[in-house]
Amino acid sequence: MSDEQHQNLLLRHFESIGMGIIEFGLSWWISDDKLFSVLESEGEQHIPPAFEKNKGIILVTAHFTSIELAGHFIYKYTTITPVYRPHENAVAQHFITKGRDSIGGSGSSIPRDDVRAILRSLKKNRAVWLATDQNYGHKGSVFADFFGVPASTNTSISRLAKMTGATVLPAIVLRKPDLSGYRLIVEPPVDSIPSGDDKADAEAINQIIEKWVQIAPEQYNWIHRRFKTRPEGEKGFY
Repeated sequence: MSDEQHQNLLLRHFESIGMGIIEFGLSWWISDDKLFSVLESEGEQHIPPAFEKNKGIILVTAHFTSIELAGHFIYKYTTITPVYRPHENAVAQHFITKGRDSIGGSGSSIPRDDVRAILRSLKKNRAVWLATDQNYGHKGSVFADFFGVPASTNTSISRLAKMTGATVLPAIVLRKPDLSGYRLIVEPPVDSIPSGDDKADAEAINQIIEKWVQIAPEQYNWIHRRFKTRPEGEKGFY
């Protein structure tokens, strides 16, 4: 992209962040009928067969600015148990957790470090909603390319799938280009995960996210410092 294109994308991204803030309220307080009336979905037929294995589902998503609404929309088709990074502000975390857990089809939210609770949910054949596309540092991560740039990528999806046999099912919600509603995309199961190669698995997930970003680049959460952790000896970007 040219400098002008970058600037245009930056402005559109901050507009998208503003929409995302409003969507917190929509997700928690608007009726299901009103929300689902503006939802278009594809691939939802992949969800029921994934439960037939009785091993649970790792519902892989990514940090797009409409992520709060995404969980509400997905629950139209299945109960989900969200996994989250605790907010630094305890009051904010209280309201976020309360809002998410109030949605009719959601299970109790689980902090991302509570691996035992995540495993219990999967063993109960639940759908655990998980996004690993943020910078976790070096702990439990490998460097996997994201748009051609090595990014510290958490390997928990591979490890959870290996321990439980759960189906890895990617799903994302994007705003329609004309802002008339939303589009839920449920991808086919990623049967190659776990492959035994954590880096290959991480790159497979990153490639799926790349595809989503290319559909709506302004909606991806670029404000997050995705490339903060660098390989040894490489200069930081920020």
